[in-house]
Amino acid sequence: MADDIRLDVNKMNDFSTGFDKDIADGSFEQKAMNSYNLFTRKQIDANRFEKFCRYGLIDPYNSHMYTKEYLFFTKPDLHVFERYEENGKMLELNKKVAQNDYFAGAVLTNRRSLELLQQTYFQGGIDARPIWNTLLSNQVSSKLDLPNIAADMTEHNMNLYGIRQYFRDSSRAQEYGFDFNLEFKDTVNLDVYHFFKAYNEYCNFEYEADIPPFDKHILNNIRYKEFSIYKIVVNDVNRIVYYAKHIGVTIKGLPMDAMTDVDGVETFSIPMHTFHVVELKPYILNEINMLTIKQCGSSISKSNILPLYDSETNMANTEWGTAPFITSEKVNNSSYYPEYHFYLQWRR
Repeated sequence: MADDIRLDVNKMNDFSTGFDKDIADGSFEQKAMNSYNLFTRKQIDANRFEKFCRYGLIDPYNSHMYTKEYLFFTKPDLHVFERYEENGKMLELNKKVAQNDYFAGAVLTNRRSLELLQQTYFQGGIDARPIWNTLLSNQVSSKLDLPNIAADMTEHNMNLYGIRQYFRDSSRAQEYGFDFNLEFKDTVNLDVYHFFKAYNEYCNFEYEADIPPFDKHILNNIRYKEFSIYKIVVNDVNRIVYYAKHIGVTIKGLPMDAMTDVDGVETFSIPMHTFHVVELKPYILNEINMLTIKQCGSSISKSNILPLYDSETNMANTEWGTAPFITSEKVNNSSYYPEYHFYLQWRR
């Protein structure tokens, strides 16, 4: 993580009312406040994990007032196009794929959707790697489901009175083999539908025509038809409150029935299957940074991190971000819990 990057808006003490600062411990003001079952942040942080609030805890400091979910999709690496050659110029369709009638037409009408199916397609040459599937992130219109974790129970022998005792085993198996659906809002050009249509057509045609994968897929045993989805939930100052990752996601089907009545911008649901779901493990955030560095370079500074606030217009900065980037911020008062926060930021 890049601990040296700071967001000005994260210095919350600069924007606070001074409410906690003005009330000293043991003062009359604090006692009067406590008599109404109201407490300062310091009192709540000191007692939450050690004592009971007898009349119900009122905690405006840590309530979820606003959250937003971001979904970041990586790309599969289907062999749709040939590799780059001179000057970063893209070659034609894979000769096998070019024999398919759908791809022969789609490369003329929805080429950019096809490009998202292949990581080895480099915009701007070999040094620029658009790893993130921004189309799906921009067009997704539903939340990413997570599995309900329930541990297996082992039954032991029944006693003389017919009573059985059960002991808890691992719940690890519940994290694997999860089916879910995501909804997407499409464009007038059906860019999203063509992405999933091309994926489905490629998998079918690969089975029928024996499309060869890249050599690196065979040598490194890469499951090139799968991709990952990162789920990041942030609050109103982009502090990360929850994060998870779907590993080995496969697209199971295509909602052709959604095209029965194409009226305006179409919204449809895509069935997917994930191999493994993990949550709240810091390496997930580190992976996001590693992928962004591969695409944008390792040079990190305030000049290439998008600010939340535009000082010229005195309004929010809404510039489009090239890729997500995670930074850490140490809490100003280390005696408070937690000690560190993670923030979602954006690379230019």
